[in-house]
Amino acid sequence: MDSSGFRRVREAFEAALALPAEARVDAVRSALRDDPDLAREAERMLAAHATDERFLEPPSAETLVDLAHRHETHVVLQPGAHIGGFELVRPIGAGGMGEVWEARQESPARSVALKALRSGLGTERSRRRFEEESQVLARLSHPGIAKVLASGVLEGPEGGPPRPWFAMELIEGARPLTAFARELPLRRRLLLLREACVAVQHGHLRGVIHRDLKPDNCLVDLEGRVRVIDFGIARATGETDLSLTAGGELLGTLGYMSPEQVLGLSEGIDVRTDVHALGVLLYHLLTGRSPWISDSSSWTALAKEVCERDPEPPSRLVPSLSRELDWVTARAMAKEPDRRYASAQDLADELGRYLDHQPLHAGPPSATYAARKFVRRNRAWVVGGAVAATLLLLGSAGTGWGLYKSVERGRELEARGIELETERASAVAARADAEAARAQAEERLERAEMLNRFLNTMLRGANPLGVTTTTSSESTVGEMLDRAASEVMRAFPGQSVLEADTRLLIGLSYYGQGRYESAQEHIEGARQIFADLLPERAFEWVRASRLLATLRGRRGDHAAAAQDLLELRGLAHGYLDDTYPELAAIDSDLAWALQESGQLTESIPYAQAARDRFVEFGPEFSPMAATAASHLARATRVLGDDEATEAAYRSARELIVGAYGPLSVQAGVAASNLGTFLFGKGRNAEARELFEEAIAILQIELDGDHPTVATLLYNLGGAVYELGELEESERISIACLEMNERLWGPDHSETLDAVASLGLVQIELGQFDEASVNFERAAVGRSAQLGPDHRRTVYARARALEARGLADPGSAAAVDAAVELDELYQHCLEVSGPAASSTQTVAAAGLRLASGTARGNRDLWAERVIE
Repeated sequence: MDSSGFRRVREAFEAALALPAEARVDAVRSALRDDPDLAREAERMLAAHATDERFLEPPSAETLVDLAHRHETHVVLQPGAHIGGFELVRPIGAGGMGEVWEARQESPARSVALKALRSGLGTERSRRRFEEESQVLARLSHPGIAKVLASGVLEGPEGGPPRPWFAMELIEGARPLTAFARELPLRRRLLLLREACVAVQHGHLRGVIHRDLKPDNCLVDLEGRVRVIDFGIARATGETDLSLTAGGELLGTLGYMSPEQVLGLSEGIDVRTDVHALGVLLYHLLTGRSPWISDSSSWTALAKEVCERDPEPPSRLVPSLSRELDWVTARAMAKEPDRRYASAQDLADELGRYLDHQPLHAGPPSATYAARKFVRRNRAWVVGGAVAATLLLLGSAGTGWGLYKSVERGRELEARGIELETERASAVAARADAEAARAQAEERLERAEMLNRFLNTMLRGANPLGVTTTTSSESTVGEMLDRAASEVMRAFPGQSVLEADTRLLIGLSYYGQGRYESAQEHIEGARQIFADLLPERAFEWVRASRLLATLRGRRGDHAAAAQDLLELRGLAHGYLDDTYPELAAIDSDLAWALQESGQLTESIPYAQAARDRFVEFGPEFSPMAATAASHLARATRVLGDDEATEAAYRSARELIVGAYGPLSVQAGVAASNLGTFLFGKGRNAEARELFEEAIAILQIELDGDHPTVATLLYNLGGAVYELGELEESERISIACLEMNERLWGPDHSETLDAVASLGLVQIELGQFDEASVNFERAAVGRSAQLGPDHRRTVYARARALEARGLADPGSAAAVDAAVELDELYQHCLEVSGPAASSTQTVAAAGLRLASGTARGNRDLWAERVIE
């Protein structure tokens, strides 16, 4: 029986159960009269039901454990066992498919959670699903999602099945979301669910649906942050390998399943399935109970309720709740996917509107409702007006004071009448504002739904794991992004704003992948659209302009980026007020660009302003505050206060780890920044440890070649060089050069820096011919970019001549090299003076050449070197 046949049998059987016993057989025969085989299956189910009403119930947990132990064929995991580079410490839990252990990683030393396939579940399908879990998780990088660190397969004894495993972050002191939030204020509960929504949305945008969201998979750590775990049944959107979900197989936890999951409609499962589960979580957070009345042990009754019954509105169970939250839960948990929020982000945004007293998309589209929300947002003004109106009515009713007060009363009424007209005018204005807010909300809802349709179309057929398959319609997330980029300009006819929003999103995705050229194309397209809509879309235009300027810096032109950001800063302050964090972001990026172009002192006020503003905006902006603090720490180094600078770097690192987690990209960059400072102070061993930690993090977080990893390799090579480990430094320098060549091409400034770095190591190793070639390559490239007299060009040229002479001390080439070095010295002396860095670079190279080859006047070169 295939999955469609099974669904028909089940539907006929369940419909028959609602009839009297004597009518059930005729009912299933009638429903399945076109297929006698299916009719006979349904009859057999009715017969079994008549003898044992629980025959369709799943086996109990105890039964499953017993079966697992009965069929156990491999060694039981135990404390002290080693898997990969991990030592098991203690069991901490078990899921539907795996055992979870606390383990200790040997290098780097840290505690992790290690999950191995449960004993007795060694089927091919189970192993494949378990392996997919680790691969899916490895693709996700978000502070709200537990990160996979490593994975592998534990071989069983002869004849026993292998056990796939993976190691992930250990969430210390984790508690299920509903348990943690039980005693919290309503606002805090809703903020926690928003965090969960944003984390789930991260997976959706990368083509992954969770499908088993529940309190045990939405944990809260010791710092009060939500962490989504256990993607054991997560699937790629558009997944075509139905062997993982064959025959309408139910995957998930029934009380949190959507109707399409319960019915086994695999083709109907998309991002809105997770929205339904988030709605159930919201219901539980609001009421303290499940939305379903049926006992969870009664599978058929609970499944019927999930598919057919609308839950009691939360406000009926908790009268203090607003009816608006009834609307939100009803929409999130709608039986039909088309009636739900289009994405987890939409649900998060709706909760944000509720918390900010804005009109809800789920609310009734009436002017009265919008006006009520206006009153809520402007409580002080409206309450004052209401009191004035009430006093006016009370004053008008006083008629027994006597004739001698009539004149005074008339004056009072006249004054109150003026107030009333003022209040009426204000009410009209409030109504107009409310109508405008409603129209804007409807427009945004329409755009969101169009965007969701576009994203679902692009995601359908995506294979986020990048695994080679036989299905030609599957693609990696990168290919999916390219497809979305090619379709975006014709996907939204007549919706230029929506096109611009989507192109900005695509540009940001390319930016995150380090594909800067593609990012620039789409962000530039978005900015042009926003420019035509100024001043209404000033915020979006400013943001796109900032990103373009920063991209210019990321591609190597830091001075131009700084100039662009400085000009944008003046324009942006004309459009936006100080309540916009985007202004602080401009200052932060400007500080970075100035520093990259060598203007460290000039960057200090911008870094300071950005950090202070982000701190004022609150904890939500702590990641941006940490980034600005890093810029400030880098700049304060020019003041010579090493202690304060180190403290600033460490503080920035703590902020970043707190905001993103210890294994995030941002944490890796923070470790690199601190390492760079320590490297500059000669604390090379500490710097090396930080660089290696950063690379270990980022090679997990970032796929393939990435500019940040290339920079880290460059820094690590320098630290190892200073520690005297020349062979290791050469290996790292070669890897750095190769990555930069793949990223930027042979003539980019980053590539030329890597070439010169390799040349330096090769001189120390005595590989003079190779060093000469590399330094000459760097000199030619830098001359073209910076000019022949730039200090970096002169440095590469001098070291190339030095290496050429040292390669063959007794040759004419060594004499020629000494002569050319002398000519280069005289030129630098004339252009820059004797104390200039370029002049001294040549003098030092000449002294080394004379000392190593007896070519040239050693004493003369020594006199030229200024101590």
